[in-house]
Amino acid sequence: MAVTLIEKPDSRSFDSAVGAASGTWRYLARVTGEASPEAALLTAIFAATGYFWYDLARKKVTCTPLTSELYQADVEWTYEVANGAMQDPTASPGPTDGPGGTTPSGTPSGPTGSTDRVGINESWEMGGKPPKLFSSLDVLYSEKAGGGVAPDNARLLNIDRKEGKVEGVEVDDPAGTYTFSAKVDFVTWGYVELLDSALWHTNQDTWRTMPPRSYCFMGYSLKTGEDGRIAIDLKFGRRPEQPIAAKELRDEAGKDLPTVATTKSGWDYLEIDYEDVYDATAKITVSRPAAMRIHQLLPMFDFTTLGIGG
Repeated sequence: MAVTLIEKPDSRSFDSAVGAASGTWRYLARVTGEASPEAALLTAIFAATGYFWYDLARKKVTCTPLTSELYQADVEWTYEVANGAMQDPTASPGPTDGPGGTTPSGTPSGPTGSTDRVGINESWEMGGKPPKLFSSLDVLYSEKAGGGVAPDNARLLNIDRKEGKVEGVEVDDPAGTYTFSAKVDFVTWGYVELLDSALWHTNQDTWRTMPPRSYCFMGYSLKTGEDGRIAIDLKFGRRPEQPIAAKELRDEAGKDLPTVATTKSGWDYLEIDYEDVYDATAKITVSRPAAMRIHQLLPMFDFTTLGIGG
């Protein structure tokens, strides 16, 4: 009982294209004394070829009988990243094995390190909205009507002075978004950690022609394609600066606000305190700006470290 395989001279032809390469191995086979010659032939071919030929995966075996004992066998290969398929989930793995214990994949290893590459068949998204903020990182500008410094609120945001509560602020959606999309050969887990650390940070330097705190990194998505490369999208919220002219908020003798022109960066927050003032002409009490503060709400980050330029 035996199976003899002879690889033909025209075997191992191949073509090369990014993500679409293919190849063919050709055999002449003789099967003798086997109760199930077809099964024995396939077992011998599988053993001789393995699962991967460089980055080509074995996809199809075609066997054509020539005589009662002779066969022509063609093994077709197509592009696939090695170890891309999961192990057989019906197998019974041991405590250190992955989801299964058989080929084509090797046993998963761990723990994952920051220099390890993200494997194929993986995708995820990160983003959403930051939580409601009740204090800022810094007060960049402070002035009360007519000059001087606004009351010190210890960086607390929107204090209700009647009830003594801190109302805080929700970070508004941006005026527009900018998305960087690209394909990369691989991504390491260290780069994923870098992206996570940059979430809800603003540009610390001029970036994409805009001054600091004009862009906010709002989220990203990564997805590995059939060719093993990773499609990456990085999403940034974009807000222009807001100039505030002198007397723009309150134009009243001795109560001008601000007394000189200033500028609020895109992702900073303008907080205004109001006071009740009786309007003798209209004979009503109205609320008018009494003080202003410009807060830095979000931390800054060097976006050039994300590898997409500046």
